[in-house]
Amino acid sequence: MNFLAHLTLGFKHPDWTYGQFIADAVKGSQHEQLPTDIRIGVLAHRYVDYHTDTHPATLQLREKLRGNFGLLTPIVIDVLFDHALAVHWNEYYATPLDEEIDFYHELLVNHPHPMPVKAKTLAEYMIGQKWLHRYASTEGMEITFHQMSKRFPNGHQLAQVMRELAPFERDLHDTFALVYPEIREGCEKIIPTFGLTSRRI
Repeated sequence: MNFLAHLTLGFKHPDWTYGQFIADAVKGSQHEQLPTDIRIGVLAHRYVDYHTDTHPATLQLREKLRGNFGLLTPIVIDVLFDHALAVHWNEYYATPLDEEIDFYHELLVNHPHPMPVKAKTLAEYMIGQKWLHRYASTEGMEITFHQMSKRFPNGHQLAQVMRELAPFERDLHDTFALVYPEIREGCEKIIPTFGLTSRRI
């Protein structure tokens, strides 16, 4: 899962959602120094990543795409899952996607807890360049992958993702439809336990 999916799995709780976003900038046991509800969001993010990456359906999709995208396949799938979520948004949520994105942007800009520098820079780019809005269209995804291609060795593979996706598009959407609801349900059930300091992912 990428930015959009992680934000939704904060369940619109301001601190959980904030924690989901900053989680990649919180290393190791640093989450133990955070306020409880932000810590919950960070641990929920780790839960989502682990269970998405190890889900049998995700692993099957990874094998299908590996020949096209090599070592970048996990990154490709993360971003494409956000694309699938945006395309099928109305199947999961009643609030319009643009309205939901506005909520996330406002939350990240106005949250009172100091944001880690890495996460703050990421938020500024994400909001300023409207990354979350792009996920809903093929054209937006082409821009996203083109920009990503500049940040990775052999990144030219990323610039071709949307052109090479056609044979696997049904597999992508079917996999997402299986994985996302399962991860969302699991995260919602287990998230209260993340407030306990003894909890580990």
